Amino acid sequence: MGAYVETWKGIAHSVSRSERWCRYMARRSPDPLPVFKVGGIVRMNLMDLDAWLSRQRGAYLMAS
Repeated sequence: MGAYVETWKGIAHSVSRSERWCRYMARRSPDPLPVFKVGGIVRMNLMDLDAWLSRQRGAYLMAS
């Protein structure tokens, strides 16, 4: 299970952002941060994070 990050604090550490930013990005509608809940625990798959970061970089480059 090393391919998952649990808790908002762990997710924030993985993306080098604040917990508040991560919660905001998980709620936005165009392309939300790929988190999901199992029971009451929030999780993020690291492979999904890599794909999401690639999409974000691509969108940024297209906008520039």
